[in-house]
Amino acid sequence: MNRDDTYTFKFHILDNYPSAIDEAGSKEIRVTTTIKNEQHILFEGPIRVKFNQFGIFPSVPDMAEAISNATLRRLLMSELKRYVKPHRKFL
Repeated sequence: MNRDDTYTFKFHILDNYPSAIDEAGSKEIRVTTTIKNEQHILFEGPIRVKFNQFGIFPSVPDMAEAISNATLRRLLMSELKRYVKPHRKFL
């Protein structure tokens, strides 16, 4: 990944459901994610994201499976959080 690389992220929420593992009020959603650079599509598929009143937590195993580059994974995590944050109150 070069500093000159430009990535485009597109997200769409597929579905949501209460998270059975965590405390009450926690929900999990699946977000269809598309990551492109200037030449081609790097990843296309769903990534799970959990959220509650304290924060938004993208699934690390899903992101690790999708992207091998650690820098791009961090960028993906921040973009997912930024996308989900305004939608939380409606889910």
